[in-house]
Formats: sequence, C-alpha cells, structure tokens
Amino acid sequence: MVVYVDVLIFLNLFVNFFILQLTARICRDGCKTGRVILGALVGALFSLYIFLPPSKAIIEILFRLVVSGVIVLIAFGFDSLKSFVRRIGVFFAASFLYAGFMLAI
Repeated sequence: MVVYVDVLIFLNLFVNFFILQLTARICRDGCKTGRVILGALVGALFSLYIFLPPSKAIIEILFRLVVSGVIVLIAFGFDSLKSFVRRIGVFFAASFLYAGFMLAI
C-alpha cells in the first residue's frame, strides 16, 4: 500500500480542525482560529507516527493521550483543570463521533 505523506497530513489537518471547532462549539469556547489551526497541525504531524515501528500497547496509548492533551492545550489554552478535562472529554467524544460516522459511511 502506498501512503502519500502530503495527503495524510492535509486530510488529518482538515479533520482535526473540524473536530477542534466542534469541541469549541460544544464547550462554548471562544478560541482564535490561529490556535485551532496550530493544534490541528500538531495533530496532523502526529499522524506521521504510523511510520514508526510498533511499540508496546500501553506506551502507544499513553503517547496518544499526551498528544491529545497537547492538541487541546494548544487550541484552547489552560484556564483550569476542570475546563481542561472537559475539553479533552469533548474532544474525544467528537473524535469518536466522527470515527463512527466515517465507519457508517
């Protein structure tokens, strides 16, 4: 199978941007578009992780959780622990919703 890096990054940038926008709307956060784009770009660059050799499952899960936290921090900043955890939860819910929708299609 051939994977084009530019297409992979662009599609992930696009999807991450809209997942972050959905997260902002659900949380009723006013966030700057530039921060959302930067967070989406970090998520898109994380997609290059698929080219690394596989590691232990627990390490991969922890790494993905940390990257998700970094994406949310970049996009929304840090107000309080409660709002940060809420945003991460909504970010995951929006991601799962998108994945389920794509699987259904």
